[in-house]
Amino acid sequence: MKWPRFFKKENKGVFQVTISYSDIKNAPDYLAISPDGRWKIDIIHNDASSNYILFHDNKRAFSYPQDTFGLRFHKIALSNSGNFCFVYTNWTNENKTCDTSTLYLVSAGQVRRLTLSGFFSSCAISDDGKVGAIKGSTVDHKREVALFSIECGEQIAFFMTDDYKLNDIQKIIPEQKKIILSDQELGYFSFSFSGEIDNGKSYIDAELHKGNLYIVCGRVDKILKFKPTITDTALLEEMLLCVESAHPAQFSDEKCNKKSALSAKIAIFERLKRPTDAYQCASELAGLFPTAANQKKVASLKRRLTP
Repeated sequence: MKWPRFFKKENKGVFQVTISYSDIKNAPDYLAISPDGRWKIDIIHNDASSNYILFHDNKRAFSYPQDTFGLRFHKIALSNSGNFCFVYTNWTNENKTCDTSTLYLVSAGQVRRLTLSGFFSSCAISDDGKVGAIKGSTVDHKREVALFSIECGEQIAFFMTDDYKLNDIQKIIPEQKKIILSDQELGYFSFSFSGEIDNGKSYIDAELHKGNLYIVCGRVDKILKFKPTITDTALLEEMLLCVESAHPAQFSDEKCNKKSALSAKIAIFERLKRPTDAYQCASELAGLFPTAANQKKVASLKRRLTP
């Protein structure tokens, strides 16, 4: 089966972990809890060692020595069957060009490790514990999604989401071959295992009306390029309002935000045949960024205003 390009290799080694059934005496603050609340996982420290413990109905079921998994979890996804998955990043390489991560697939006391090239922080598991998924979060891999069988480690599906600003995996529904991807601002959107979105129009509307300024301007640019001769005044006015009301992206630069907004407004005003407004925006943009291209745009619009 073909693996996505971000996988360097597969470690097919499978090793067993110890099993015990002693009762819990003190309920800890758990690292993860299954959707039905019956399975829980946490790390337990003592003088000699530290262990990750999986509990079922408040009884200890599996014990994993800390060095089984490394030092840090990014996110544990725990299912109603007790199967779980998570990503661990080699933090010693975090400042290098190519980080390495490990995806752990844990089923019935067996641990499978898949070595990844890149940084991955979003993973999920289906409620029945049969399918796990991971989403890239580095520049090179942030639009890639891969799904795996938890029990055997085989890849089930892989697709790109280049056109969607969705960073998290919310839910996997194997019986429908669906995966729900989400963004804190844009909301939740369903995709097939082949990568087809269920409602593309709803996603576009979310980008325009809920996205930050960077997302809104990016969507406006795509619409104008896709429809170079657009004459739908209502749509153009709607996009103009979206640009003017969009909130800035977190930690964004005010000057760059101004550039994005002015560039989008110039394009919209030109389509609306409002050269005066386009000229005013272009002049303001050229004042902020006096490049040859911006100066040329100002001159072009000024000629159109001259009788």
